[in-house]
Amino acid sequence: MIPFFRQEFNEEMKQAALSALESEKFVLGESVLRFEEAFAEYLGVKEAVAVSSGTAALKIALLSLGIKPKQKVLVPAWSFIASATSVIHAGSKPLLVDVSEETALIEPASLKSADRLAAVMPVHLYGQSCKMNELLDFCKDNKLLLVEDACQAHGAEFNGKKAGSFGDAGCFSFYPTKNMNVGGDGGMIATNNEEMAEKARSYRDCGRVSTDSHGLIGFTERLNTVNAAIGLVQLKYLDKWVEKRQKIASIYQKNLPQNAFFSQIKGSTHSYNVFAIKATEREKLLRVLEAEGIGYAVHYAKPIHLQPAFMDALGFKGGEFPASENLAKLVVSLPIYPSLKIEDAEKVCEAVNSVLK
Repeated sequence: MIPFFRQEFNEEMKQAALSALESEKFVLGESVLRFEEAFAEYLGVKEAVAVSSGTAALKIALLSLGIKPKQKVLVPAWSFIASATSVIHAGSKPLLVDVSEETALIEPASLKSADRLAAVMPVHLYGQSCKMNELLDFCKDNKLLLVEDACQAHGAEFNGKKAGSFGDAGCFSFYPTKNMNVGGDGGMIATNNEEMAEKARSYRDCGRVSTDSHGLIGFTERLNTVNAAIGLVQLKYLDKWVEKRQKIASIYQKNLPQNAFFSQIKGSTHSYNVFAIKATEREKLLRVLEAEGIGYAVHYAKPIHLQPAFMDALGFKGGEFPASENLAKLVVSLPIYPSLKIEDAEKVCEAVNSVLK
């Protein structure tokens, strides 16, 4: 049996969690502050704000940057649903756009401004950075905020700079399947805007501005101390784990048909949170993987606009975003994680090639 993923957890992380339990406040303890400082340093930004999930990071980032009701945020139709629902929870409206079928990412050259558009949310899907130079130019030309959804892009880079460090805010998830995790749900907001970071810290803590004063209509979206302690240890391993993921990816790239791959963005360093391929005979491939005891996932079975919640609320019927809809018929995600053995990756290739070659 080759599982789709394995959770990374070792004795050092266990001891960090126990130490936090024994010696720190359970909520907003010292480990939370140290994790924020270390993550900001890793990204090369001034501030990082730890929250309860990647979804919370996106929502709170938008609110802290001043996104207003009825304003719109441009979001790719091809992403996890939280990219769009976070915009709704922030009181705004997601303006969905299609992606490039070659990269599965927003194509800056195809973007257009729109009435009441306030921000762009590029999603660094699967661990590959979007074309950030072009997106920054588009946002500057149209006076738009840029909020990066880097929930799958820990350790990814564009032109040598970390994904999540380009925009007005970068948002990360520490869900167990990510390139690093915190032993449960968690998220982080990265920014160079100190005023925005202060607001984010207030929003995550019920709008608190001092012990007995609440200046914002906030949430209970804090990262707990034990999770932060685990994340602080995992951050030390992140680059090494990304290198191992890249090594597994190179085995797939060497042995599988080239037409199954997404194109690499020039200047991007892929961190391979997900290794997705395109398979025209997907159902046959899935049956083979199951028969061989190989785990897989589909990222995603439906684009955002064809999720029932969005079809009901926004009136989508299908056909609006053809590239995203076509990808939903093709994609399969293969096992990729630091502890995956090379011989197991080669077995995956054999199974895939029995269908695709």
